[in-house]
Amino acid sequence: MVETTPVRAVMGFRLIIERHKIGALNLFSATAGAFTTEAAAQASVLTAFASVDHPRSGHRVPTRGVAQQP
Repeated sequence: MVETTPVRAVMGFRLIIERHKIGALNLFSATAGAFTTEAAAQASVLTAFASVDHPRSGHRVPTRGVAQQP
C-alpha cells in the first residue's frame, strides 16, 4: 500500500452525536510523522465543533460574516 499512495501519516476522529457515530474527520499527510500531539489536540477541538454544528445535533454554532443557507 505504501508504494501506491503518497500518504505517510493519517489521523482520524469520529463525529459523534447522541452516542451515534455520524461521520469522521480524516486527515492525511504526504510527510511521515507530520501530525504532532498539538495537531491532534487541535483536530479534536475541530471535530467537537463539527459535531455540535451538525444539523442532527439540534445545536447551531453562530457565525458572523458567513452566508447562511436556508
